[in-house]
Amino acid sequence: MVPSVDAPLDGSINVAVDCAVSLFVGIRNRRDVRDEVNAELTSAVRCFLADSLPLSSLGVMPGRFAWRLYIDVSVLQVLLKEEALISLAS
Repeated sequence: MVPSVDAPLDGSINVAVDCAVSLFVGIRNRRDVRDEVNAELTSAVRCFLADSLPLSSLGVMPGRFAWRLYIDVSVLQVLLKEEALISLAS
């Protein structure tokens, strides 16, 4: 990707989290709930990455080329065990 003029070293990160439909069986308005959970998890992953991975570290050639990362997470199962939430993702 070509970085912006304002940030010639910055790359970008695109994040998408998708929870399996099977996680929402028996919930009313499950499509709305699923969309809301997906949006919240996407936002959480995006914030985590923003704090731990500076966009300037994705620059290769100032003003000419930077990496764009696509991170897709599929949550297939959620297990509750000893008050800890464990998500299995692929």
